[in-house]
Amino acid sequence: MLKYLKVDTNTWIEYNTEAKRAIVLVKSELEDQLKFSQSQLNQLGLPPTNEDLLAWAKANHPYKGETQSRELITQQITDLNSKLEAMK
Repeated sequence: MLKYLKVDTNTWIEYNTEAKRAIVLVKSELEDQLKFSQSQLNQLGLPPTNEDLLAWAKANHPYKGETQSRELITQQITDLNSKLEAMK
């Protein structure tokens, strides 16, 4: 468990009660690190949507030929079933 002890307005001690270790933290440095990390995150842009990932996977799937064949055969089966149904 971590405990924070205030030394002054900008200096704190972080004490780990389990490891029995302490480190000195400077609040203004932590705030600067936080701002920097947030700006890095903002520069990354939005994560891809599921639709984006699916489109990428379809385009880059190693079995692209099989996928295309499956789509063609499925469409052919649908067409044949339609024709046979119309013949009843």
